[in-house]
Amino acid sequence: MDEKPSYDSFDDNPNIETVPVIVAFSRDGRMKPLYFRYFGMRLKIDNTWRINERDKTWYDYVCEVTLIDRVQVVRLSYDVYTQKWVIHLPVER
Repeated sequence: MDEKPSYDSFDDNPNIETVPVIVAFSRDGRMKPLYFRYFGMRLKIDNTWRINERDKTWYDYVCEVTLIDRVQVVRLSYDVYTQKWVIHLPVER
């Protein structure tokens, strides 16, 4: 983690957006997202699965959020170098 990659993935990808996230840490240092804020709404994460750990620079999570009595599945990622969380937006076709 000494050197930042030569790319800034946030600037070049219109399908992700940075979001503030509240996390819990286990005794062994694993992160678990609990809440995130999107469009001014504070959303509680009901269930979380860590799906990927890319070269110890990105951590990907699939999360379930209940919004207006409906369960929504969202994907959040944490970038270790920039220390930012992003939400992956649906790709419009």
